[in-house]
Amino acid sequence: MQNNLDMIGNFYTSSDGFKFVVESINDSTANIRFLNSGITKQVSITTIKSGKVSSKITKSGQKKGLVLNTGFETVKSDTSKTKIKGIGLRLLCLDASTECTGISIYEGSKLIYADKISTSTTSGKFRKIRIMCEKIEQIIDEYKINHILLEDIYMGKSVSSFLALANLQGALADLFKRKNVNFTLIYASEWKGYFSILTKRDIGKIKSIQLCQEITGKVFQEDIAESILIGYYAIKNLINWFA
Repeated sequence: MQNNLDMIGNFYTSSDGFKFVVESINDSTANIRFLNSGITKQVSITTIKSGKVSSKITKSGQKKGLVLNTGFETVKSDTSKTKIKGIGLRLLCLDASTECTGISIYEGSKLIYADKISTSTTSGKFRKIRIMCEKIEQIIDEYKINHILLEDIYMGKSVSSFLALANLQGALADLFKRKNVNFTLIYASEWKGYFSILTKRDIGKIKSIQLCQEITGKVFQEDIAESILIGYYAIKNLINWFA
């Protein structure tokens, strides 16, 4: 079982040539997501290891498209559709963790702010979460944010890290609802697939920094760089500039 858990977060290629990521594992089956289409399906671990996974949709209930969680309603969309209103947009993008959260803000399509919130000198998981939420709330108020992009979490190799991120995500969702600001959860595999930086974590961080420098002309710390790329991806793919 432990060897199977090592598959979580890894990327594979289907028998018909499409990349997918293993998002979670339950006994002998795995939940996977295809990067090109957003299709999610459940397959056996044996099928993955044998290289016989297919991207084709069957009648067993696989779903196609992204699930965009706006905090108040859930809408389904494939990557060709836009769901965020662009007119008057003040977009806050978060690469969030309890230790360090990368932050970027876009006014329309223009990057106007980029920074990070660090709690590395603070002890206690829930104290870190409280401080993170308080500082993000200050940013929401100061910049009059009207939509937020938050990278979604998935079960990796560390259960304790996943639980900490789940606690943080729940606290942030409560904050956004209290501030009456819609938010969208975005899969890491979605925006990273767009930039072709689906690789091991350390290498992916370096590539994110380099790509962000190419786009902005500046060098940012890795968490900040990833928040900027999340926003850049949304601007190119998820925003309706005529609404």
